[in-house]
Amino acid sequence: MLAQFSVENYMSFKDRTCLNMSASATDNEHPANFAVCGKTRCLKSVVIYGANASGKSNLLKAMTAAIMIVRESQAKQVNDRLMRIVPFLFDKELAGRPSAFEFIFYVDGIQYIYGFSATQEKIVDEYLYVYYSAKKSMIFERKNTNQYRFNKADEKEFNSYREKNTSNKLFLSTATAWNCEKTKAAFMWFSSGIDTYTDAETDDTPNNKPFILQRLVESQSSELKDFTLRLLKNADINIDGYDIKTQQFTVPVTVVGEKGSGIGQGIAYSVFTSHTLPDNQKYILDFSAESLGTQNIFFLSPFIFTALSTGKTLFIDEMSCLHSALVQYLVGLFNDPDINTKNAQLIFVTHDTILLDLKVFRRDQIYFIEKSDNAVSELYSLDNFSVRKTENIRTAYLIGRYGAVPIIKSGELL
Repeated sequence: MLAQFSVENYMSFKDRTCLNMSASATDNEHPANFAVCGKTRCLKSVVIYGANASGKSNLLKAMTAAIMIVRESQAKQVNDRLMRIVPFLFDKELAGRPSAFEFIFYVDGIQYIYGFSATQEKIVDEYLYVYYSAKKSMIFERKNTNQYRFNKADEKEFNSYREKNTSNKLFLSTATAWNCEKTKAAFMWFSSGIDTYTDAETDDTPNNKPFILQRLVESQSSELKDFTLRLLKNADINIDGYDIKTQQFTVPVTVVGEKGSGIGQGIAYSVFTSHTLPDNQKYILDFSAESLGTQNIFFLSPFIFTALSTGKTLFIDEMSCLHSALVQYLVGLFNDPDINTKNAQLIFVTHDTILLDLKVFRRDQIYFIEKSDNAVSELYSLDNFSVRKTENIRTAYLIGRYGAVPIIKSGELL
């Protein structure tokens, strides 16, 4: 489970910003909404509000960038740039400094702290700590790109990994690639324990729509398909089946750095949904005829299924296109200990203020993002405010008591 994510000097996050998934020790409301990991109570769900362009999507991009840098590190060539690094650009001094990321998380009840800072040219700092007991133990530290520090017992083994590492690669990934047992659990958490999702067409992560469709194709007669159909049914959507057809096609491919070109293979996907009306007549529709909300539920289903099945942490951007009742239903899946038996976590962004309800969320589960006049995003929790249990927080938010709402200026447009 994720206990905390921090980012600094990335896009609109100039200063160190923390998303704390640890439940407040002084709040005992909704005990089903958190799970105990070691000595930490980790929240199962968190919702993030904020005005347009406040930085909500940038927080997801920051987490995505850090995760993907870990996953892609081993495939980097010596001169490859770290193009996912995008520093805060409204400060000339910071624009040349590294972006920094840190994760505090649990694997099998053991707490890990992993962080790194990087520019587009190189990894600058990196570290991994673990709590095998009440005391923090260092697995490795890396400073100024090439200065490493290991425990004496690990020096011989870890120095062999260092010799195989390069300035633009993460030591965590390199060591794990060479079967280092002490880094494996942390690396595997980044590989399969956390995911981000956005429906943006420009998304270049392995979670884009063709990848999702491939997953659905591979599981057309599996638990995932059953789960997807149940999810659509529970969302009151009249779909009782779907079929995904594939067709291979060839595309010309130019080989960079070499003469000539070749032919590559691509796969085109066509999705069809079936609807059975009360007169028992069945109708087949092209997926493009379905509503945007239906399409989003369909593409979200593999992520929700995998998270609940494996205990994964899932960060979803923009849930506002889904009906309030459906979003509340999805939150309920993660907060229900009888359904979420693996302690999966859901973090999501929305504008739907109906969900601002202390009967649904604890104060520490509600976050806001506000952007200053200097284009700096600030993330903070409702727990920072003195809020009574009976307070109507939706009304308070809409009138600006917690900030993070747009300031609409009147005036002539034409």
